[in-house]
Parts: sequence; structure tokens; C-alpha cells
Amino acid sequence: SELFINLMLIPEFRDLVIARFKEVKDDLIQSINNTLNDALLYEDSYNRNYDKFKLLGTKVGIESKEIYSLRKWKEHVEYLRNWINNRINWLDEHFS
Repeated sequence: SELFINLMLIPEFRDLVIARFKEVKDDLIQSINNTLNDALLYEDSYNRNYDKFKLLGTKVGIESKEIYSLRKWKEHVEYLRNWINNRINWLDEHFS
């Protein structure tokens, strides 16, 4: 957002954001991985949902072709896991 961009131009604010990110980063990664791993416990249920409603491989909103072309629910989970990990790595590099 424009507000966040402008706030990040203030060195004191930027330092607080960087400090907070470094403080919570490991817990954040662990929490995300736990959530995505827990989701895999319900894989059969999710697959039945997608089989019934034929949503996989179908554009249903503003998602990119890269997302709606995924044909399996598990591919969506891995896509999300990779995207989040890439974003955290980017933040880590950006805040170093």
C-alpha cells in the first residue's frame, strides 16, 4: 500500500519492521509449514471436493494461468509453500 511504502521511507519505522521480521521469522516459517503439512492430512477430502465441483484447472477468479493450470490439489499446496518460502527468502535478503 502507499501508506506502507511511505512509512518504510522512515528509517526508524523500517528498523522496527526489520527487527520484528527477524524476531518472528522462524516461528512464521514453522507455523506455515505446520499448517500446510496439517492440510495434507485432509487430502482425500479436498480431492473429493475438487472432483465433485470440477474446479481444478478452471479459472474461477483473478488467479493467474500458472495457478489455475495446476491439476491436483497437492500441486496447489506445493505452489503455495514455494511462493511463501520464496517471499520469506526475498524479505530476508531485502532486510539484510
